[in-house]
Amino acid sequence: MKGKTVIPLVLGLGMGFVAIKIGINILKKAQAEPVDTVNVVVAGRPIDAASQLDKEMLKLAAVPKALVPPGAFSNIDNLVGRVPLVPISTGIALSGEMLAPVGAEPGLPSQIPDGYRAVAVKVDESTAVAGFVMPGHRVDIYALETPKSQTGRLGQPISKLLLEDVRVAAVGQSTKTMDPDGKTTRLERSVTLFVRPEDVPSLDVASRSTIRLALRGGSSKGEDAEKKREAMRKRFADLVSALTKRPEPVQVAVVEPPPAPVAKPQPQPPVEPPVRKHTLEIYRGSDVERVVYTGPEFQERVESVARNERPGGAPRNVDGAAPQNMRTAPTTPTPF
Repeated sequence: MKGKTVIPLVLGLGMGFVAIKIGINILKKAQAEPVDTVNVVVAGRPIDAASQLDKEMLKLAAVPKALVPPGAFSNIDNLVGRVPLVPISTGIALSGEMLAPVGAEPGLPSQIPDGYRAVAVKVDESTAVAGFVMPGHRVDIYALETPKSQTGRLGQPISKLLLEDVRVAAVGQSTKTMDPDGKTTRLERSVTLFVRPEDVPSLDVASRSTIRLALRGGSSKGEDAEKKREAMRKRFADLVSALTKRPEPVQVAVVEPPPAPVAKPQPQPPVEPPVRKHTLEIYRGSDVERVVYTGPEFQERVESVARNERPGGAPRNVDGAAPQNMRTAPTTPTPF
């Protein structure tokens, strides 16, 4: 073997031996130095959010001091009865940020963030992304409405973005992200959402129409969500007014009927003047004859009555002429 090839080989073997020696010394030194550990409370098994902690769920474990999270607990008794806000995996140290305030009840109320409200909306398989929406996911909410004209006819359906980047609190009555059997899809009739109080009326009005959920990806989480919500409130203000505004009354021309014809007064028959009568008494000795005349000239004889007429007496004058030896006693006209 030539010297030019032997020298580089020897130098390489020597450098490798030195590197191995240095590494072994470092490992021995590291193992010899003690590591500071702290006993903290960790999850002994997977813990669901909004559940109530008990001693069987927790255990003490030695954790390197550098890995202990702020607010960790060292006493299990201090955690019994507390409610976690998020799911906790096995071996994870519990901290105060993971838990609801002391005295919080287990269930959904303990998970509602400050300044938010939990509102349930009706969904089905098609409007809830075929059941892939789970608690903790974030969705956009669209409202599908069908406006009506003043005459009651249905117009073209309109879809509008109602709310954006809304966190799902529960699906049905479950707040778990996965079923015990491992399934991640459930077909429920309702979904509970965390929304701000000022968004509740808009969501309630939109519930009268059809609500559709659009599932957001993980990369779109938290991208100026608050600014977008404010823009959405102004954008769909017309949607709320359109759903709540009553249709304007239709102006109908009122045609007044023609006036009824006025009946002409019927001519009254002429009133005949009362018939004037004249009574004339004719005395013939002891006989008296009473004659009644009528007419404008008192020339019509209408009645003749004889009283105390003697047998064989002179005949009565019935033509109005006064007989001889006759006395007349004029009388004033009297009504008969």
